[in-house]
Amino acid sequence: MTEAPPRVVRTARRGLRPFEPADEPAYAAIRSQPAVARFLPGGEAGAAEGAQKAAALVPAFAALWDEVGYGPWAAVEAATGRLIGHLGLR
Repeated sequence: MTEAPPRVVRTARRGLRPFEPADEPAYAAIRSQPAVARFLPGGEAGAAEGAQKAAALVPAFAALWDEVGYGPWAAVEAATGRLIGHLGLR
């Protein structure tokens, strides 16, 4: 039996953890930036839908951790806990 990946990873400067409902406003702000959206599916045009995408993705990302034991991580600053993005493998 394989061991489940860790749910939380911390370093001195960054932290990785599953998404939480409270992350939605910060994630919407991140996805709404054209400079960020250009690297996401839909490109810069997707920045206009940042809030709608965040509203759908935050709960979906969180649910994956419960359903399959892993999912995209919320990347946060360790000192403040401020959401700075997401990462993971598909």
